[in-house]
Amino acid sequence: MIATLGRFAREQIVELAAAAAAAAFLLSGRVTWESARAAIDVDLLLSSDA
Repeated sequence: MIATLGRFAREQIVELAAAAAAAAFLLSGRVTWESARAAIDVDLLLSSDA
């Protein structure tokens, strides 16, 4: 299925907002680097299924 430009932009905005929230938690010290590293799902990040 071909995504529309609006859907693509919306998905990118959500991803950027999630990244900003994650960075804020890391920089504030509420989440440690070790726990953040352990929570990353590498298989999900590297999968090519959309």
